[in-house]
Amino acid sequence: GQPYELVILVNQGSITEGYKIVFSGGYTGDSTPFMVTAGTGQQQFTIGNMVFTSGGTKSITASLVKV
Repeated sequence: GQPYELVILVNQGSITEGYKIVFSGGYTGDSTPFMVTAGTGQQQFTIGNMVFTSGGTKSITASLVKV
């Protein structure tokens, strides 16, 4: 499997909250929880080391989930 990076941009409102990314479809699992800080506008988070166990085309859904 080849590792991939997923870059996520989040626009946050007025509350600092914890989130994680939950994957389904061709890749299942979830990210380590991270904090999105209020009042800082657009924030970038990198989720690293997504390793696929087989080759070929993948269809993956990534959902932002409050923790």
